[in-house]
Amino acid sequence: GKLRGLGDADRVLTALPLSHAFGLSAVLCSVLTQGASLELMATFSAAGVLARLRDGAITGFLGVPAMYTQLISPDTQRALSYPCLRFLFSGGAPLDPTLKKTVEACFGLPLHNGYGLTESGPTIAQTRLYAPLSDTSVGFVIPGVDYQIVGASTSEDGIGELKVRGPNIMAGYYRNQAQTDQVLIDGWLATGDLARINGSGALEIVGRIKELVIKNGFNVYPPEVEAALLKLPEIIQAAVIGQAVPGNERIIAFVQTSASRLDLGWVNQQLRSTLAGYKLLDEIRVVDQLPSAPSGKILKHRLADLL
Repeated sequence: GKLRGLGDADRVLTALPLSHAFGLSAVLCSVLTQGASLELMATFSAAGVLARLRDGAITGFLGVPAMYTQLISPDTQRALSYPCLRFLFSGGAPLDPTLKKTVEACFGLPLHNGYGLTESGPTIAQTRLYAPLSDTSVGFVIPGVDYQIVGASTSEDGIGELKVRGPNIMAGYYRNQAQTDQVLIDGWLATGDLARINGSGALEIVGRIKELVIKNGFNVYPPEVEAALLKLPEIIQAAVIGQAVPGNERIIAFVQTSASRLDLGWVNQQLRSTLAGYKLLDEIRVVDQLPSAPSGKILKHRLADLL
């Protein structure tokens, strides 16, 4: 809240769910602790958000890149003015450079960026309101948090795994000591993300070690989706990967099936009994055989080459 320069005169708008760390901690808690007001939208609507911004009471908006993609579509943008709006923040997923530039042109304001994990409460770094950046880096690590980029010194491009520690780091995964021990060692949290410090001294997230898909700001773990697919008698084998699109990621499943054809709508209907809506497939592709190593492990990088 302090880093965003919030005060009791601010009224912040968000449509982020409060069941997610971004909405609960980085928005709700940070806004209220600074004495500002938070206006919640139960369901995101680009037209609804723009209408509230035009009314003049809203001074800031926070959302995931997928929301900004809808806010700048030709259907919603009509040379509008936003009399009190003074800041826009994006988070929850990687920010596309073209999206950032377009949003800034439409609103006449910098689009700020940030980065964090549920395990870190969630904020690790963010751009400063008083010092916007022209790139899509995630800004600077927040006060009180230490970081190290492991392996960066031996890498030609300065890229390594980001590890962080501080008062915001989780105590551990609930009732899962084995998983906790994998990512939390001597107080350092291994983020599983690859990062570097760019020429501006800002933190830049360049990729993920683990095969995590971030859709609409939510973490989607492919093994969970694959397991749900394999419960369907028609599915013989399944591999799920993410495909980057402007401001978001799509969930794509490659499957071997005994059925003559598979309808995406039907498959998602079956998956709804065990998966949350944001984990459902955006596309399903039927293949004769999934590429695999001699060990039987599916080679997902080969699937990514087909996109």
